[in-house]
This record gives sequence, structure tokens and C-alpha cells, in this order.
Amino acid sequence: MYEPVINYLGGRVVRVRAREELGWEPGEEDVKAVMSRRVKAIIAVNPDNPTGRVLSDSMIKLLVDLARDYDAFLIYDEAYSTCTTREHTHMPLGTA
Repeated sequence: MYEPVINYLGGRVVRVRAREELGWEPGEEDVKAVMSRRVKAIIAVNPDNPTGRVLSDSMIKLLVDLARDYDAFLIYDEAYSTCTTREHTHMPLGTA
């Protein structure tokens, strides 16, 4: 959804792979490894579709901190926030 707009504007998408062994969340070191002053925005979908993965509180905090530290926008897509199960609680970004 975001990639065509980014490409149209001359940007480059850098993906960080979600890891099954981490509950379909990217590793913190993997996220940190792609950060640089050239990063203009971080896009996070929480909860994710189709896996239903909900980002951990520590990952949300990391994304907020990285966006602040690198002066990047944090685009936080919460479109599926009402589609979680009892064992996966969604934390809105505004409460982070």
C-alpha cells in the first residue's frame, strides 16, 4: 500500500523481515541495522494482517525512539486494531 507512493516520490523501501521465532516480529538489532540519517520514515502496521501479530511494547518503544533519534516520521498503521484476540492486546501508539 505504501510502496507505490514511496517509489513515485523517489524514495526507496527498505524492509526488515519479521521472524517466526520472534512471533512474527522483526528483531530489534535488525531494525537498528537499517537505520541511518537517510531514513525519512518508519512504517509499522500493528496489528499485522494476515499474521495477526501485535508488536511488543518494547518494539513500539524502539520504533518511537528511533524515529525521534533519526528525525524520521513514524507512520503507524492501526487499521486492524479492532481485530485482535484476547491473548494479543493492541497498544495504541498514543499510549506508548
